[in-house]
Amino acid sequence: EDASELRSLSYRYETRLLQANEMHSVVGSDRYVGGLIDMGSGHLHPLNLALGEAAAARQLGAKLFEQSAVTRIDYGREVKVHTARGSVRAK
Repeated sequence: EDASELRSLSYRYETRLLQANEMHSVVGSDRYVGGLIDMGSGHLHPLNLALGEAAAARQLGAKLFEQSAVTRIDYGREVKVHTARGSVRAK
């Protein structure tokens, strides 16, 4: 239904319906009975994005402190983030 609706709206990107046997090569799972590839859409994995950004920050010299819950954020020309044991400022 989604593919038909997109075609009826003159959607300019390629769409392709996948059968169950094709899904494994796309998502690495046998649990799906089919799917729709939409070349105009995007997807990101939030955890992998955060891990990649953390690795890049470390390579640039940033120090990361896990398990440091933020208790307050002061916004302004300079942002100040507070935790139970200290704070950090950023421009």
